[in-house]
Amino acid sequence: MRVYALHENAWTMLPNREELHWDHFPWPMFQLPRDPDEINNGAILAYLQAECYPDRGRLFKDRIKDQFGKWYSDQFETKLLPKVVESEREVVKAGADVVARCLNYMFQTFKDVSQIREEAAEKQMADLRSQREEVAKLKEEAKAMKEEALVKEEEVVKREEIIKELEAATTELQARVEESQKGFEDKEDELKRREEVLKQREEDVKGRDEVLKQREEDVERKEEEMQQRYLESKFRAKDATDREAALANQENDLKAKEEDLTRKENDPDEINNGAILAYLQGECYPDRGRLFKDRIKDQFGKWYSDQFETKLLPKVVESEREVVKAGADVVARCLNYMFQTFKDVSQIREEAAEKQMADLRSQREEVAKLKEEAKAMKEEALVKEEEVVKREEIIKELEAATTELQARVEESQKGFEDKEDELKRREEFLKQREEDVKGRDEVLKQREEDVKRKEEEMQQRDLESKLRAKDATDREAALANQENDLKAKEEYLTRKEREIRVKIDEMMLAKNEQERDLAKRSKNVPEGILNFLLATL
Repeated sequence: MRVYALHENAWTMLPNREELHWDHFPWPMFQLPRDPDEINNGAILAYLQAECYPDRGRLFKDRIKDQFGKWYSDQFETKLLPKVVESEREVVKAGADVVARCLNYMFQTFKDVSQIREEAAEKQMADLRSQREEVAKLKEEAKAMKEEALVKEEEVVKREEIIKELEAATTELQARVEESQKGFEDKEDELKRREEVLKQREEDVKGRDEVLKQREEDVERKEEEMQQRYLESKFRAKDATDREAALANQENDLKAKEEDLTRKENDPDEINNGAILAYLQGECYPDRGRLFKDRIKDQFGKWYSDQFETKLLPKVVESEREVVKAGADVVARCLNYMFQTFKDVSQIREEAAEKQMADLRSQREEVAKLKEEAKAMKEEALVKEEEVVKREEIIKELEAATTELQARVEESQKGFEDKEDELKRREEFLKQREEDVKGRDEVLKQREEDVKRKEEEMQQRDLESKLRAKDATDREAALANQENDLKAKEEYLTRKEREIRVKIDEMMLAKNEQERDLAKRSKNVPEGILNFLLATL
């Protein structure tokens, strides 16, 4: 009955077949199934379960626990809650079936309308394709005319470039004749200057070599002195280490002796207090805390079951009715929401066709403009051809003048070849000398760096040897002071040992006297108390 009521309530909320329109659906059209068979009832069921019908079992359980107690809530969870959940599942499943039927009904209607509009759109697209083919042919013709005009223009440009190259070559040949003479003179002056600089560098290298030899001799002499001082400091450090070890052993012996004296002074008889501690522990009583156990028995009779039936079950039935009503309302709201924002496919296609027609008109206008431009370019190419003929005559004259100038330049270059060979030989010899000087300079730099490094190491070692000598002197002074302190301490411990021996003798005499007095008094004392007192003493 609940399922039937839900179906009736849901179908009464559907609009008429003529009122269905794509503008009322909430999602974009390309995200929906185009065929009623593609509708997935499982997705609709999951949507209703997640969004519309929450789990009411926990709410019922909390209410029962607050009103009647934990036992009633446990009884509800084990006996009634499965039935309530099963009823809710049936209601949700029925709602999903109703939504699927509604969507099937809606898609069948839209499929008939969109089929008619798609046929009309296909005719318009065929016309548009034929018009596009015509425009493509016009574009190809205009493109061919434009390419022909561009080819002719490129030929004119190439001829102009040839004229410019001939003019530049003529000017360059004239400049080369002048620069070659000046270049030889500058090169010869540069070689002379480099030879003078090289001589000066060779003299500098010789002077640096002599200075470096003197510095190397000084470093070797200082290294020998440093080695001698290092050996002396090493022997002194070994002597100090041996003296320190001997003093440490002597100090350990004195500490052991001092501890022995302190123990004898504090506890002459070495009395063991463990016996007294064991006696006191044997007389004490341990803590025997009490243990308590709480036992609670809940007993329920017929009266409680009657209360459960009269107060709990009506609320469960009422909640079930609310679930059925909520399911019908959700189906109605879902369908009303779907028929809100759907787009008409045929209208979109008509707008696209109009846009394409506008593009076609603009393309035709563009083709007409291209034809006019091609004609203008063709006329311009003819004019340029006439100019090219005139320029070819000028080019022939320039070529003749250039040939004559090249012959003169070749004659002048032959005269400079011998001089250039001589300059090359001088330059190669100078480069070889420069490389030799550079190699010697690098060797000297390396030697200078080695000498500098040795001097720094020598200074560091000299400083370390001075510090070691100072440390050895300080250690010797400290060892002397430590020896004096140990001697004084040993004398003090010797005196203290004598005093402790005297004190121990006095205490032993006093103890013997006390034992004799205690023996006299213990004649009338019980044996247990006497033993305790003896152990205490």
